[in-house]
Amino acid sequence: MFEIVFYKKEDDTKPVAEFIKSLQPKMKRKTLQEIGLLKEFGTELREPCIEIQI
Repeated sequence: MFEIVFYKKEDDTKPVAEFIKSLQPKMKRKTLQEIGLLKEFGTELREPCIEIQI
């Protein structure tokens, strides 16, 4: 299992977490599912879940 760490600004706000909270419920669920997959599979996760750019 991998650890998911959100960027935190000097004022202790987490822009990514705030963005996810602002999403509509359907998109929020999908986003959290994708983050869950990243947490479980990390760098082994492949398309269509992630897009690898070289």
